[in-house]
This record gives sequence, C-alpha cells and structure tokens, in this order.
Amino acid sequence: DSRVVDVSIIDQPQSHRFVIVADGTPAGEITYRLRDGRRVVDHVGVDTAFEGQGVGGRATAAMLDLLRASGEMIVPLCPFVHSYIERHPTYGDLVDHELYDEYR
Repeated sequence: DSRVVDVSIIDQPQSHRFVIVADGTPAGEITYRLRDGRRVVDHVGVDTAFEGQGVGGRATAAMLDLLRASGEMIVPLCPFVHSYIERHPTYGDLVDHELYDEYR
C-alpha cells in the first residue's frame, strides 16, 4: 500500500504559502495573502500523485493547528478550506467572520 503516512506543512511567509510535504516529498501548497493581520487563504493545491489520499485535509488541519498555536485568524476563501472548517467546527473560532463577510 503506497498511501501517504506523514503530512506536514512549511510556512513560507515570503511567498505567502504553506508548502505541503507528504512523506518527505513536496506535495502541493496552500496559498494565502495577508489582510488586517489575517491569513486570507485562497487555494489548496495537491499534486496529482497525492490526490485522493487525504493529503489536502491533513494539510489544512496542520495549517489550522499552526495558526491556532500562534493566535492567528483565517479568512477561508478557498472552498476546500471553508468546507473543511464547516465539517470540523472546532476550528470555527479561527475564522474572522466579519472580514470573511466582506468578501462575499
């Protein structure tokens, strides 16, 4: 079975992205921009070799855990991240709803 075992992220603030690492291999990215001290997340992209293995969801959870630990909030414009937070409401407190509503 060649399923991915370990998923982590590396924040690259100079590039406004988190690199997704799956089993030690770069596997995609989560891109964002900064606004009012918030991370406005606009895209999660997982390389095709890693699709369907839960990499995007685990990377999203890792990002949200990192932001929680640093006291940051998020504006989930990416539909994948938005739906992930809806399915995992324990992350709902990280969403800046007021700023999110400005984008809608």
